[in-house]
Formats: sequence, structure tokens, C-alpha cells
Amino acid sequence: MDLFAGAYAAITRQQPGVVDDYYRLLADDPLVGGLEEPWTGEPLVDRGWPILVTTIPGTMDALAIDPGFGLASTAADGRRSALADVAALREQVLRLNDARGERVVRGVELHAAPRGDRGSAGALAESLAELARWEWDGADLLLEHCDAAIAGQPAAKGFLSLADEITALDGLPVGLVVNWGRSAIELRDPDRVVDHLGAAREAGVLRGLIFSGAADVDGDHVTAWADQHLPVARAGGVGGEQVSLLSVERMRAALTVAGPLDYLGLKVGWRGGDVTAAERAGIVSRGLSALDELLR
Repeated sequence: MDLFAGAYAAITRQQPGVVDDYYRLLADDPLVGGLEEPWTGEPLVDRGWPILVTTIPGTMDALAIDPGFGLASTAADGRRSALADVAALREQVLRLNDARGERVVRGVELHAAPRGDRGSAGALAESLAELARWEWDGADLLLEHCDAAIAGQPAAKGFLSLADEITALDGLPVGLVVNWGRSAIELRDPDRVVDHLGAAREAGVLRGLIFSGAADVDGDHVTAWADQHLPVARAGGVGGEQVSLLSVERMRAALTVAGPLDYLGLKVGWRGGDVTAAERAGIVSRGLSALDELLR
């Protein structure tokens, strides 16, 4: 199956020349079967790979302006704004597919914003039911679980619980994607991420798994339990590899519990430091190689 690389997270806010070099290097890696591309309201970028679009960057930008924004919002204006944003994304999906003459966008990852008690499973179900009626030119609609709001615990995203999301998906042609790091952040235990995968599998909604690391300690440009997309753990590594909780053993356990998937990928971030395009591409490729070995 194609492995999707959430490669954008390792190259954000870099100069255009560095970005171009970075993607040229990734093009030489046969394990990059597709890209997880961010939706921020700007046109989607066609870099030649199949695309899995994630709406989380644009969602977080919108929440900074309107805390009631989101597909799960109990505020009519907030939910209406989120639906309008997805409508704009849909137009980009159709335009990109038309330009290439093929189904470039394979799936669209949606999110259960807003934070805390501003959202509900009922509102999310209504939004997803409406979106499922739209024409998506073959792109799958997916709901990516982010860390839920937990009383007394600082949240990275703080959206709906997995149980609420599963309830909202009941009877809808929308699948669920588990992001390993965000579940670890919510549960504060990397060995319990398999619980989320098992629950989604048992409910019959699990469609994808994105490996993305987290840490339980602060480190060099790393904050404990922050959603920083740390790479696969590696002794003596760089860019978060030394403190990442995303070990090969935990990846193996997650794949075992998840079972057959339609979407599988790795999202890697890199914060701080004057790092070359080659070093950034290398940390992505190392993670994909580790994942590929587990699939053999």
C-alpha cells in the first residue's frame, strides 16, 4: 500500500529554495507513496504524488480567530463557517483532479473542532452527513482523531472524545483515522494508543493510521506532550529522535491491533536549528524505512 508522508511538518516556514530541494530529495525515496498536504485556505500544491489532505492547519488558524469554529460546533455560526471552509477545499480538490486528469486527492482528513464543551457529537454528525452528500470526485472523507479535552489536563487540540466521534460516524460513509501521537498526548501513555485503535476497529470505523511521535519530557526544541510530530525514536538521533515515544516496538503493536487499513502514513516535524533540506528529508526517510520494515 502507498505510504503517505506528512512531510510538510518538517519544512514549514523555510525559504522556497530549501522547500524545493527538500521535495526533490523526497522524490528520490521510493517509499514516499503520497503526501499528506495541509489545507490552509490556499490552493493545494500538486507535487506529483497522490494526496491525503489534512484540514488541521486551517482549523487551528480559524480557532485562533473564532473559538466556536468547527464541524462539531454547537454554535450555528461556527459550524456554518467550518462547512464553508470545507466547501472551499472541495473546490480545490475538484480543480486539482481536473488539472491532472486523474484522482490526485485520495482522501480528506476532517477534525472535530472546536475545543471542549463548545462541540458535540450531534453537531459533528450533522456536519459530516451534509459533507457526505457532496460530490468529492472519489476522495474519501475521513475524521482524524485529535487529543480530546480532559479535565485537569492541558490539551494540544482538546476536541471531542473518541467515543463521541465514533457515535457521530454511526451510519455515515466517513472513516476514522487515528494519529498515534495525538492519542498518546491525550492518554498520557504511549502504550495505550492501541486502546484507541482497538475501539475504532471494533466499531468498524477505522480506516487509517498516521504515525506521529510525542515526548513525555522536554528536550532540544521539544516540549513534553506537545503536538510536534516527533520522528521515530532512534538512539543518538537528531530532531527529536532521542526523546520520541514512537518506538518501532510501539509501531508494531499499533499495526497489529489496527489490522487492515486503507491509509497508512508518517508525519514528521522538525523544530529549531539551521537544518539543511537533506537532513530534513533524511529524518522522514528513516521513519518511512522503519515503517516499511514492519510491513514486510
